[in-house]
Amino acid sequence: METHYEHAIVRPPGEAYAQCIRPPGARDEIDVALAAAQHSAYVRALESQGIRIHSLAPDAHYPDGCFVEDAVIVAEDLAIICAMGAPARRGEETSVGDALKQHVEIARITPPAEIDGGDVVRIGNRLFVGVSQRTNRHALDQLRDIVEPRGGEVVAVEMNGVLHLKSACTYAGNDTVVISPEHVDKETFAGCRRIEVPLRESYAANCLAVNGMVVVSVGYPRTRDLLDKSGFKTMELEMSEFRKGWGSLTCLSVLF
Repeated sequence: METHYEHAIVRPPGEAYAQCIRPPGARDEIDVALAAAQHSAYVRALESQGIRIHSLAPDAHYPDGCFVEDAVIVAEDLAIICAMGAPARRGEETSVGDALKQHVEIARITPPAEIDGGDVVRIGNRLFVGVSQRTNRHALDQLRDIVEPRGGEVVAVEMNGVLHLKSACTYAGNDTVVISPEHVDKETFAGCRRIEVPLRESYAANCLAVNGMVVVSVGYPRTRDLLDKSGFKTMELEMSEFRKGWGSLTCLSVLF
């Protein structure tokens, strides 16, 4: 049975977003006004799926604050507040946790553990966790201590050449993962049906599954075609300004 989401926490990009953490070698300037318009379209897409939006105010202290997913891991009725791996982002989690605490139970990851929510793919009671430049093995140990008493499982995943696990793999529902096999070992998800995106469309491995809809970034027709042929209902959204900031579809919301 797939999770039906009722709520989403989002944070629109503020003017400070132009100073966000960028991929190495990035040269294209971020158009903040265009990013805001793309974010508004994203919110409308969530609303079209019956999601109630809880919008946080932009904070000039946190240029990356629109990427709310990294602040928390939600597993059913539990929200695990992250100790994020990028020092400049530590503190973003406070407002996200405040928005969640009236809805779900709260647990926390604490230093020396470091973890970003973008490194966690949840499939049922299993948390697949990417070991990355933002997530360390101390976090895996703390996650196990939190979720195993609740019947959960934590699976460590090695990656290659991507920032987060969700940059290379996301869960589309119906026991199906969308995966870039050049960046993560597909056999890690051997129990799932796998939709393998072409190397030239590896960015599209980050899809957003919400209440029967799979949202795909604009410009990746082969990936959308593979999803359509696998029986998924799909929608496209433009993510150009968030890609410039090392972000993608799942980064922009916390669904619960």
